[in-house]
Amino acid sequence: MWIPSTVKPPITAVIIKLLSKEEAQQLLSNNELQSGELIDPAYADNQRVIVQWKLSPGKFDRVIATVPTGMVVHINEVVSFILRHGDPDNFCLYVPNLIVP
Repeated sequence: MWIPSTVKPPITAVIIKLLSKEEAQQLLSNNELQSGELIDPAYADNQRVIVQWKLSPGKFDRVIATVPTGMVVHINEVVSFILRHGDPDNFCLYVPNLIVP
C-alpha cells in the first residue's frame, strides 16, 4: 500500500484512551504486518492514544495517534493531529497519525 508523502491539515479530536505500552506495540506490529509498511523508527516507541472526532451529526471516527516525545496528554484533552503519511526522507517508511502541538 502506497501512502502519499503530502501532509493534510490537522484534525481536531478528543483523547478517549491512553494505550499501554503493550497495547501500542501489539497494534503497531499488527499494522505493519497487515500493511507491509514500516513505521519511521523515530516514532516506534512513542506513547499512543485513541482519539475521536466528529465527522457529521451523530457520526464519529476514531484512530490511534502518536504522542510526540516529551508531550504530556490526558483523557478528554482536545488535541490536533495529522494523518499518517509517507516519510519524506525515506519513502520506505511512514510517519504515523501524529499529535501536533
